[in-house]
Amino acid sequence: MQINHLDNYNIELSNIWNHEKEIFIWGLQQKEKTKYIIDQKDNIFDLYNKAISLCVYYGKSHLTKVKSGDIYLEFQKICKEKKLFRDRIELGWFDFKGALYYLPQTIIIPREDEDFHFFFALKVDQYDADVFKMDRFIRYQLEINFNWNTIDLMVFLENLIVQYDFISKRVRKKLKSLITDIKKLPKSSSDEGELIIRTPKTKNTPSSSYVLIASKTDSNHFLKNNQKFVDIFENLKEKNYIHQNTRYIDFKGIFSGEIVLPENRIHWIGKSIDLKAFIDYLCKNNKIEKPNSGIWKLTCQCFIDKNKKEFHPRRLGNSNPFEYTKHKIKKTLSRFP
Repeated sequence: MQINHLDNYNIELSNIWNHEKEIFIWGLQQKEKTKYIIDQKDNIFDLYNKAISLCVYYGKSHLTKVKSGDIYLEFQKICKEKKLFRDRIELGWFDFKGALYYLPQTIIIPREDEDFHFFFALKVDQYDADVFKMDRFIRYQLEINFNWNTIDLMVFLENLIVQYDFISKRVRKKLKSLITDIKKLPKSSSDEGELIIRTPKTKNTPSSSYVLIASKTDSNHFLKNNQKFVDIFENLKEKNYIHQNTRYIDFKGIFSGEIVLPENRIHWIGKSIDLKAFIDYLCKNNKIEKPNSGIWKLTCQCFIDKNKKEFHPRRLGNSNPFEYTKHKIKKTLSRFP
């Protein structure tokens, strides 16, 4: 049995579904029906119904009766023939009002969703396989879904432990340890009890990643537009501009204005002129701020080429993309907020 995507820190349906499905199917294959396997069946049943609601509300249909006709009817028949719950789980898609939806869609579940805590609990329980990665996961959630409000996160985690018995003992112990650490943090004098655990970058610190112009006037810009950034990230992978193993947290990191470690640079597998067009588009459309140290020097701090070697700032800056290249990049980045 394999554990999936511990380095993906989002509360994402496809990650959670694939992981829970794998555990469920594995459990059914075991001769010994332990309490854990029985509990897992209840979890996957709840997940199945909640995932259907998410796909219909946030997701996209992959096949419709109107557009696909006979093909849709063939798939609908397959779906109707699955009488056993196990068979429906293994199928991985469902029919709803003339459309077919895949359950493992890439849907980032927002905190305002009424079932967010349920999906969060399923995700955090994955870290039973490697609690060393849990600190980064919680820090990422603190930034993305809790807007650095550590008191809010602390209460949320306390309720999570009480609400969901399926969270493993090891993860539960780690969560309690994190809550204790949060309680020890000093309070900020300016923010009515909110706890601050980040260190802001000073004005004199040179940029080592791009600064989003919109974030300078709205500190929640990335948070508010997280789904758009995820869509762009996935689009860049689909079109083979960035490596398939690229982590979203690293992609997000190059737009944070903070230090990008060498091992966290983005592996750009497209051509260098594609990267030039990529950065040119963001600059000319006022998406990112031009740094004092030079945009191409900064780009080389954030990206490595297809051979995992550093780009040359001057050569990158002097390259001249064709109009066709610019058009493809423009289309890819059209939703960049």
